[in-house]
Amino acid sequence: KTITLFDTVQPIVNKNVASFRMDRWSQYFADDTSYVSRHFYTHQNGYKFGFKVYARGLYSYEGTHMCIVAHLMEGEYDDELSFPFRGDITLRLVDQGSKGQHHERTFSFDDKTDSRLCSRVPLTMESHGLGIFDFISIKQLKSYEDSQYLKDDALKLEVARVIIRSCPQSKEVTPSISSGNKISFKSNG
Repeated sequence: KTITLFDTVQPIVNKNVASFRMDRWSQYFADDTSYVSRHFYTHQNGYKFGFKVYARGLYSYEGTHMCIVAHLMEGEYDDELSFPFRGDITLRLVDQGSKGQHHERTFSFDDKTDSRLCSRVPLTMESHGLGIFDFISIKQLKSYEDSQYLKDDALKLEVARVIIRSCPQSKEVTPSISSGNKISFKSNG
């Protein structure tokens, strides 16, 4: 079965897809290295993605902002999916304090996105990524006035929402965690 691209249908909306904990944030910052998240799927039999977090930032934002890059990866369901990928992935930096002032940014894969970032990834090639270079300022990240993003030198990131526009059988799906930390999905439509 092949899913083709239709921009006129209702998108798939998936909430609370995955979460990641980035321990030793200050070490990544000091060493100027990147954290690579575990991969996740946008929905059951969906697109495979991962994130790279640059604690110190990149390019003109180096030293002032944390950068996060979303990578479309080769997935086991690619033969059943439509490419290029079209949709939005909203990543939440969790306020681990009591105020709940989470910080969210959205990666939008649309018609303006470079085709290399949303096309099917061949086995022999590493994917390019769509980055938000000013995801959050280092000053805001370390400030405890309005929020506590860093707790015990760790960040907590969640994929808060995924909206897929490149699938004709669009429906809302909600993931649930089953035993063994596997994610299963039930249709809401």
